[in-house]
Amino acid sequence: MILRLLCAICASLLSASVALAEEVSVPEFLEGTAVFSRDLRFCPGAATPSDLDGTIQINRAGVFGYEIGCTFLEFTAERDPESGELLSWQATAQCSDDSGITRPDQLAIIHFGDDNLINLQSQNEYVVGELLARIGQDPLEANTLSGVYSRCPNY
Repeated sequence: MILRLLCAICASLLSASVALAEEVSVPEFLEGTAVFSRDLRFCPGAATPSDLDGTIQINRAGVFGYEIGCTFLEFTAERDPESGELLSWQATAQCSDDSGITRPDQLAIIHFGDDNLINLQSQNEYVVGELLARIGQDPLEANTLSGVYSRCPNY
């Protein structure tokens, strides 16, 4: 009897916490042909293919750059539990690079709508950055995907 009561309490607590996150197909700021770039000089139509080596872009399919890419698999919207205000998105992604190794990643995405900016943080890069900091190296050296992206004009 007590075990059933505990299970019921646990189930209600879990269902309450799930209500704080909702799965969405694609966040509205990535719908259609939207493209965000780390450097606006490399937006579609503004650069030649040889110029693209140094940039990374985000679109509805994922995060892509020279010899690296992450395909979005699922988005979850994170909301404030009291106000319901949308705070950020969590994206589950499948990433790979020119080595041929494929690995999962969790991406935290915050959209600043008024400025048309995205701040993206890769969980994998965060962990590597923490390890670099522990051995006295610059943690930002781990950042390939993580950073601030601006929406490309006309996209």
